[in-house]
Amino acid sequence: MDSKSVFDIKLLHGFEFTPSGEMARQKGLTWANKENHLWWVAYHEGRQVGCVGMVVTSSTSARFKTDTVLPEFRRKGLYSQMSALRMAAAVAINCTDASCFSSRDSRSQFIKDGFLPSGEENPKTGVLYMKKTFDRLPKSW
Repeated sequence: MDSKSVFDIKLLHGFEFTPSGEMARQKGLTWANKENHLWWVAYHEGRQVGCVGMVVTSSTSARFKTDTVLPEFRRKGLYSQMSALRMAAAVAINCTDASCFSSRDSRSQFIKDGFLPSGEENPKTGVLYMKKTFDRLPKSW
């Protein structure tokens, strides 16, 4: 697979999405589905290779969760594509803020996307609660 691989990213609602075995085995992720859960799932040649999730928690807030890209598909811009779609959707449905629990592995991407730490990192798990306010769209859009 080269760096110009084409990914098909689909928006799925709640119970429409079940992670493949490869995706389900990624550590530290939660796959619980709710009615108000949205998934952006990336496919490459029919294979699930990544996803990001969002739960609408109130009329103005969303929780971003369960972000993963399989190791061999990382560093190809896929996560950034899915993340941008998710943030655009949050803004489109009038969310004014979003939150997430980030691992050490995903933290730099959330910071790049404008999230700020809110509290202390859990020393046992490395998880940190983060928040973002949607006061305007990022300059890159």
